[in-house]
Amino acid sequence: MTPQILLNHLQATLPSAILYVDLSRVKAHIDTCCATGQESLAEAVAADPGEVLRLVNNIRLLDANDVAVHMFGFDRRDTIRQRFHTVFCGKSLSHLLKLCAALCAGCREFRCDMQMQNVMKEPLLTRHHWSILPGCEPDWSMLQVIMSMVADEPAGNTGGDESRYRSIVDDHTDFVVCWEPQTDA
Repeated sequence: MTPQILLNHLQATLPSAILYVDLSRVKAHIDTCCATGQESLAEAVAADPGEVLRLVNNIRLLDANDVAVHMFGFDRRDTIRQRFHTVFCGKSLSHLLKLCAALCAGCREFRCDMQMQNVMKEPLLTRHHWSILPGCEPDWSMLQVIMSMVADEPAGNTGGDESRYRSIVDDHTDFVVCWEPQTDA
């Protein structure tokens, strides 16, 4: 088995939602705003609150595992790709702005708890870890988002993190490690 096949299998069996997102159009839009005299994303949004919706509409979902599809209540991967912008709600937009500001500042990773919504417009409190994949930093063309539900946990409470981690790790006896060996050339 190749490392890519193993990685695909691992992503399909993990209990977390995994998404691959293209934010290159978001970056191009932010660059355009900055070129027209806006010094920052916050300044652009303050001048026109509709700017946030334009950012959301510029997000392109490249792929999602089955956990993500079902978490948001979609029936198929192609449906979530077409309607991904609908999972954002008013409460998630401020986190999206913080993500974009962090990426503009050169950060490669961003973590947050974000309230989103499913296809039925029911609220979902989700924990996110966004990371730009290597080589995609200049244009934000591919980010991996690992997401899990935060069930009945007050904001800021991290006391259950270790027990939640243990419950996942201790229940899985098989692990896959993919690496590229270093060669001395």
